[in-house]
Amino acid sequence: MGAVRRDPANLAEFRESFAGYTFGDAGAAVVLEAVDRGGILDVDSETRSEHWAVGGIFGGGSRHPRGDEHTYFRGDGNELRAVFEKVGTSVLDRMRHRTGLEWTDFRHVLVHQVTLPYLERFVEMSGVPEDRLVVTVPELGNIASASLGVQLDRVHANLSPGDRVLFVGLGGGMSIMTMVWEKS
Repeated sequence: MGAVRRDPANLAEFRESFAGYTFGDAGAAVVLEAVDRGGILDVDSETRSEHWAVGGIFGGGSRHPRGDEHTYFRGDGNELRAVFEKVGTSVLDRMRHRTGLEWTDFRHVLVHQVTLPYLERFVEMSGVPEDRLVVTVPELGNIASASLGVQLDRVHANLSPGDRVLFVGLGGGMSIMTMVWEKS
Protein backbone atom coordinates (compact mmCIF):
# COMPACT_ATOMS: atom_id res chain seq x y z
CA MET A 1 0.00 0.00 0.00
CA GLY A 2 1.23 3.49 -0.76
CA ALA A 3 2.33 5.87 1.87
CA VAL A 4 -0.13 8.22 3.53
CA ARG A 5 0.39 11.89 2.73
CA ARG A 6 1.46 13.21 6.12
CA ASP A 7 1.62 16.90 5.30
CA PRO A 8 -0.94 17.99 2.69
CA ALA A 9 -0.18 21.40 1.21
CA ASN A 10 -3.80 22.57 1.17
CA LEU A 11 -7.42 21.52 1.64
CA ALA A 12 -7.72 20.21 -1.93
CA GLU A 13 -4.69 17.93 -1.45
CA PHE A 14 -6.11 16.75 1.89
CA ARG A 15 -9.46 15.86 0.27
CA GLU A 16 -7.73 14.05 -2.59
CA SER A 17 -5.74 12.04 -0.05
CA PHE A 18 -8.54 11.45 2.45
CA ALA A 19 -9.35 7.83 1.48
CA GLY A 20 -5.76 6.86 2.29
CA TYR A 21 -6.22 8.11 5.86
CA THR A 22 -9.08 5.65 6.39
CA PHE A 23 -7.03 2.49 5.73
CA GLY A 24 -6.29 0.25 8.67
CA ASP A 25 -3.35 -2.10 8.85
CA ALA A 26 -3.72 -5.85 8.64
CA GLY A 27 -2.46 -8.91 6.88
CA ALA A 28 -4.19 -12.13 5.97
CA ALA A 29 -3.44 -15.26 4.00
CA VAL A 30 -5.49 -18.27 3.03
CA VAL A 31 -3.81 -21.60 2.35
CA LEU A 32 -5.47 -23.68 -0.35
CA GLU A 33 -5.41 -27.46 -0.61
CA ALA A 34 -6.89 -29.96 -3.02
CA VAL A 35 -10.20 -31.44 -1.85
CA ASP A 36 -12.42 -34.23 -3.16
CA ARG A 37 -15.64 -32.30 -2.63
CA GLY A 38 -16.43 -28.63 -2.15
CA GLY A 39 -13.69 -26.04 -2.49
CA ILE A 40 -13.88 -23.17 -4.95
CA LEU A 41 -17.08 -23.61 -6.95
CA ASP A 42 -17.25 -20.38 -8.95
CA VAL A 43 -15.16 -17.27 -9.64
CA ASP A 44 -16.07 -14.14 -11.58
CA SER A 45 -14.67 -10.66 -11.93
CA GLU A 46 -15.36 -7.42 -13.69
CA THR A 47 -13.10 -4.46 -14.24
CA ARG A 48 -14.23 -1.09 -15.51
CA SER A 49 -10.86 0.44 -16.29
CA GLU A 50 -12.42 3.59 -17.69
CA HIS A 51 -12.77 4.56 -14.02
CA TRP A 52 -9.10 3.98 -13.15
CA ALA A 53 -8.56 7.59 -12.08
CA VAL A 54 -11.33 7.49 -9.45
CA GLY A 55 -9.06 5.97 -6.83
CA GLY A 56 -5.75 4.25 -6.45
CA ILE A 57 -2.00 4.57 -6.21
CA PHE A 58 -0.75 6.03 -9.45
CA GLY A 59 2.96 5.40 -8.98
CA GLY A 60 5.03 2.43 -9.90
CA GLY A 61 5.88 0.82 -13.21
CA SER A 62 7.35 2.83 -16.06
CA ARG A 63 4.90 5.71 -15.77
CA HIS A 64 6.11 6.89 -12.36
CA PRO A 65 8.88 4.52 -11.20
CA ARG A 66 9.19 6.02 -7.73
CA GLY A 67 8.39 9.50 -6.61
CA ASP A 68 6.71 10.93 -3.58
CA GLU A 69 3.91 12.59 -5.49
CA HIS A 70 2.72 9.33 -7.03
CA THR A 71 3.08 6.93 -4.09
CA TYR A 72 0.07 8.17 -2.09
CA PHE A 73 -3.40 6.72 -2.37
CA ARG A 74 -5.55 9.31 -4.09
CA GLY A 75 -9.24 9.35 -4.79
CA ASP A 76 -12.64 10.76 -4.15
CA GLY A 77 -14.67 8.46 -1.88
CA ASN A 78 -17.99 9.86 -3.06
CA GLU A 79 -17.03 9.47 -6.72
CA LEU A 80 -15.79 5.92 -6.12
CA ARG A 81 -19.07 5.06 -4.40
CA ALA A 82 -21.00 6.53 -7.35
CA VAL A 83 -19.03 4.35 -9.78
CA PHE A 84 -19.76 1.19 -7.76
CA GLU A 85 -23.45 2.15 -7.65
CA LYS A 86 -23.45 2.78 -11.42
CA VAL A 87 -21.91 -0.62 -12.13
CA GLY A 88 -24.39 -2.10 -9.69
CA THR A 89 -24.78 -5.75 -8.92
CA SER A 90 -24.00 -7.22 -12.37
CA VAL A 91 -21.22 -9.54 -11.16
CA LEU A 92 -23.42 -10.74 -8.28
CA ASP A 93 -26.37 -11.25 -10.62
CA ARG A 94 -24.21 -13.29 -13.04
CA MET A 95 -22.91 -15.46 -10.19
CA ARG A 96 -26.42 -16.18 -8.91
CA HIS A 97 -27.71 -16.95 -12.41
CA ARG A 98 -24.76 -19.21 -13.25
CA THR A 99 -24.79 -21.13 -9.95
CA GLY A 100 -28.53 -21.10 -9.24
CA LEU A 101 -27.76 -20.06 -5.66
CA GLU A 102 -29.88 -17.70 -3.57
CA TRP A 103 -28.63 -15.56 -0.69
CA THR A 104 -30.03 -18.12 1.77
CA ASP A 105 -27.71 -20.76 0.25
CA PHE A 106 -24.71 -18.95 1.73
CA ARG A 107 -23.79 -19.33 5.38
CA HIS A 108 -21.82 -16.08 5.11
CA VAL A 109 -21.21 -13.32 2.60
CA LEU A 110 -17.79 -11.75 3.07
CA VAL A 111 -17.48 -8.36 1.41
CA HIS A 112 -14.69 -5.81 1.33
CA GLN A 113 -15.74 -3.11 3.79
CA VAL A 114 -14.72 0.48 3.21
CA THR A 115 -17.07 2.18 5.69
CA LEU A 116 -20.32 1.24 7.40
CA PRO A 117 -22.39 3.48 5.06
CA TYR A 118 -20.80 1.75 2.03
CA LEU A 119 -21.66 -1.65 3.53
CA GLU A 120 -25.24 -0.55 4.22
CA ARG A 121 -25.54 0.65 0.61
CA PHE A 122 -24.15 -2.69 -0.62
CA VAL A 123 -26.88 -4.51 1.35
CA GLU A 124 -29.54 -2.18 -0.02
CA MET A 125 -28.43 -2.59 -3.65
CA SER A 126 -27.68 -6.33 -3.59
CA GLY A 127 -30.39 -7.67 -1.32
CA VAL A 128 -27.84 -9.67 0.71
CA PRO A 129 -29.43 -10.33 4.13
CA GLU A 130 -27.53 -8.47 6.85
CA ASP A 131 -27.40 -11.61 9.02
CA ARG A 132 -25.14 -13.26 6.40
CA LEU A 133 -22.46 -10.56 6.66
CA VAL A 134 -19.38 -10.69 8.87
CA VAL A 135 -19.07 -7.03 9.83
CA THR A 136 -15.57 -5.89 10.77
CA VAL A 137 -15.35 -2.27 9.64
CA PRO A 138 -16.61 -0.62 12.88
CA GLU A 139 -13.90 -2.39 14.88
CA LEU A 140 -11.02 -2.62 12.37
CA GLY A 141 -11.71 0.09 9.79
CA ASN A 142 -10.95 -0.41 6.12
CA ILE A 143 -8.24 -3.07 6.26
CA ALA A 144 -8.03 -3.12 2.47
CA SER A 145 -6.86 -6.36 0.89
CA ALA A 146 -6.87 -8.19 4.24
CA SER A 147 -10.60 -7.69 4.84
CA LEU A 148 -11.85 -10.93 3.27
CA GLY A 149 -9.17 -13.08 4.90
CA VAL A 150 -9.82 -11.55 8.32
CA GLN A 151 -13.57 -12.11 7.95
CA LEU A 152 -13.01 -15.74 6.92
CA ASP A 153 -10.75 -16.26 9.94
CA ARG A 154 -13.53 -15.03 12.22
CA VAL A 155 -16.07 -17.60 10.97
CA HIS A 156 -13.97 -20.52 9.70
CA ALA A 157 -13.98 -22.56 12.92
CA ASN A 158 -17.81 -22.52 13.01
CA LEU A 159 -18.32 -23.69 9.43
CA SER A 160 -19.54 -27.22 8.75
CA PRO A 161 -18.84 -29.34 5.67
CA GLY A 162 -21.17 -28.18 2.89
CA ASP A 163 -21.46 -24.60 4.17
CA ARG A 164 -21.01 -22.12 1.33
CA VAL A 165 -19.34 -18.73 1.65
CA LEU A 166 -19.49 -15.94 -0.93
CA PHE A 167 -16.48 -13.62 -1.16
CA VAL A 168 -17.02 -10.19 -2.73
CA GLY A 169 -13.90 -8.17 -3.45
CA LEU A 170 -13.98 -4.51 -4.45
CA GLY A 171 -11.11 -2.39 -5.71
CA GLY A 172 -10.36 1.21 -6.54
CA GLY A 173 -10.23 2.01 -10.23
CA MET A 174 -13.36 -0.12 -10.27
CA SER A 175 -12.90 -3.84 -9.98
CA ILE A 176 -15.32 -6.29 -8.42
CA MET A 177 -14.90 -10.02 -7.92
CA THR A 178 -16.94 -12.90 -6.55
CA MET A 179 -15.86 -16.35 -5.40
CA VAL A 180 -18.15 -19.11 -4.15
CA TRP A 181 -16.43 -21.51 -1.77
CA GLU A 182 -17.82 -24.59 -0.06
CA LYS A 183 -16.19 -26.08 3.03
CA SER A 184 -15.21 -29.70 2.42
